[in-house]
Amino acid sequence: MDRNIEGMKSGIVGIVCNTVLFLLKLTIGVLSGSVSIIADAINNLSDSVSSVLTFVGYYLSNKPADREHPYGHERFEYISGFLISFIMMILSFEIISNSIESIRLGSGVEMSNTLFIALVFSILLKGWMFFYYRHKARSMDSDVLWANAADSRNDVLITSGILIGVLVNYFFNIKIDGYVGLAVAAIIIVSAFGMLRGFISELLGERPDESVIDSIVLVLKNTESIEGFHDLMIHTYGKKHRYAVVHVEVDERLSLTDAHTIIHSIEEDVYDATGIILDVHLDPMDIESPEIKEAVRIIKYSLGEMNPNLSFHDVRFQDGKLLFDVVSDQSIQYLNDQIYGIIVQRFKDRGLEYPIDVQFDAHDLLKGK
Repeated sequence: MDRNIEGMKSGIVGIVCNTVLFLLKLTIGVLSGSVSIIADAINNLSDSVSSVLTFVGYYLSNKPADREHPYGHERFEYISGFLISFIMMILSFEIISNSIESIRLGSGVEMSNTLFIALVFSILLKGWMFFYYRHKARSMDSDVLWANAADSRNDVLITSGILIGVLVNYFFNIKIDGYVGLAVAAIIIVSAFGMLRGFISELLGERPDESVIDSIVLVLKNTESIEGFHDLMIHTYGKKHRYAVVHVEVDERLSLTDAHTIIHSIEEDVYDATGIILDVHLDPMDIESPEIKEAVRIIKYSLGEMNPNLSFHDVRFQDGKLLFDVVSDQSIQYLNDQIYGIIVQRFKDRGLEYPIDVQFDAHDLLKGK
């Protein structure tokens, strides 16, 4: 299954269905004078625009990588989703304005067979579209189609509310059309805000799914020929373009050929498990010298007495200076300067006063792994 081709087909389905509903509801809304039905028609128009953006987003996402965009164009999918959500948000404020005017004037809706059949038809069609988009979203793992599914579900609720309002007006002569319009707008705003937040998060770059991180960690932990690993970073440019970098520690006595064989095997295993292209950075380690062993013991003790969630890596001597990295985060109550000061003091307590250089890392995806 070509993911982008299927996404474009879904966009065409949405364009056709939503355009039909827009024209139908706009005609009935104008003839009946119902602000809620006209609002729902405008909502379907925005859905048509959204479907156009879905089509365009997948069309552009399908473009191959080029010189200017070496990681492909799949992030167009996120951009189209953002625009869909933004349009929904803007149109909802127009619906609010019209609904308030309807409440002020005390407008009602006259029941007719045509109106009833049109609303029921809309509910059934939007219900079918919800299941259609949900199926496609699951099979394609598409956030944009999940957004379209959620919007179709909201439309079912909106049109059902309008139908209830029409029936209440018909049987009880209670004019709630404007209030139903406000409810329609509220549903759209809540849904659009949630989708906007999600797509903005994806565009900014969010933490990968924990199952992906766990799969990479499993490969690394099962590689017995490495001493440790750290500084995992994952970059996503769409569902099919994901890249990662990780540092692995190996015994410095290994030959370059043996070390290369190890990291090449890790890269292949990670790709087979996750589809991610991994670049492994090699960190040679002195694991035998008494000085390193003593330094590791002091660092481990110093960090452990402050917070068991603090970890470290890359312990080495260079030009008479001890260097290593400490992995911290916002949950640690100690400031970096405090952590550094405590570590230096523990070394002094044992008569070791050589220079110490500590780098603090707050972005490692492996924290807590």
